[in-house]
Amino acid sequence: MPGSRSYAIKDWNAVDRSFRVVASTPTPLKCSEWDPTAGAKDAEGRPMGAMVEYWEALEGWDFTRFAKNNLILESHDSSNSDHVIGLGSDYVVPPDGSLELTVTLASLAANARTGVLETRIKEGLLRGVSVGWNYGDRSDE
Repeated sequence: MPGSRSYAIKDWNAVDRSFRVVASTPTPLKCSEWDPTAGAKDAEGRPMGAMVEYWEALEGWDFTRFAKNNLILESHDSSNSDHVIGLGSDYVVPPDGSLELTVTLASLAANARTGVLETRIKEGLLRGVSVGWNYGDRSDE
């Protein structure tokens, strides 16, 4: 979305190997997902499935679990501790309902992959983050 500040990495701190990021905004995002019940029907009347579009916006944040284990994972992958790339801190929910936080990359000794990520951040190849969340009670309005 033009002019959006969502997901933007900013304020790189070379000493701490950290950055500030707007991790989410209240602006709805257009998404799509596979729906096996949608789309054309086959010869026997069963739906063949289709991609469906919808708008998504997060409302409200609960940091209870994150406060206990503030790990930042690469690509949402929690299957292996090698995917832990740093720690999140100083999270703030401004009045508009967005989410901002500081991410401090793990040391190179703890995870050498963070050196690659640091280079990509500095070169502008890695410019944002994606938060993971639990839907809880999902509302498809």
